[in-house]
Amino acid sequence: MVKREKFVRILILALLFITSCQILKPPGVVHRDNEPDVFFVESEDSEMLTAIQEAQDTFDEFRDYYHSERSDLVYFSVKARFLIDDDPSSGEHIWLYDIDLSDNQVRGKIGNEPLDAVYLSIDEEVIIGMDDISDWMVVDEDGRVYGGYTVRVLRNRMTEEERLQFDEETGFIFEYE
Repeated sequence: MVKREKFVRILILALLFITSCQILKPPGVVHRDNEPDVFFVESEDSEMLTAIQEAQDTFDEFRDYYHSERSDLVYFSVKARFLIDDDPSSGEHIWLYDIDLSDNQVRGKIGNEPLDAVYLSIDEEVIIGMDDISDWMVVDEDGRVYGGYTVRVLRNRMTEEERLQFDEETGFIFEYE
């Protein structure tokens, strides 16, 4: 069994592999040196919109995991949409870590250097409302992923070889697709 601290560091790095996705740019991937890849999806991408809706609809499950007494839950993360240039039709979706839940808001730290939401910086603490949530993920010490709806969409779009590499590098276990 991997020690909790080491496991959490591994998970943070792995989660950043699939970290942000942006809407309103052509589909594709931007590879950045020393930063996680950024995946672009169409704003009308029905699978991604369904995944985001499912994450919002099931956020009470995240709350239950967060407040549970389970010692095997080692990583909690929330993905949030941040506007670009105050344009309500645009957005960069970024994973937050070091989560704190209270009332109807989520406090967390920016998990990677934003691409277009340049008013944010890595490790900056932010507060988001429930309407800004685009995903959530909880990982147990064995690597089982709970939530991670948008990650599942992107993972399912990978080739079999890419998916195997992703699973090996992250140690994530997706029990359902």
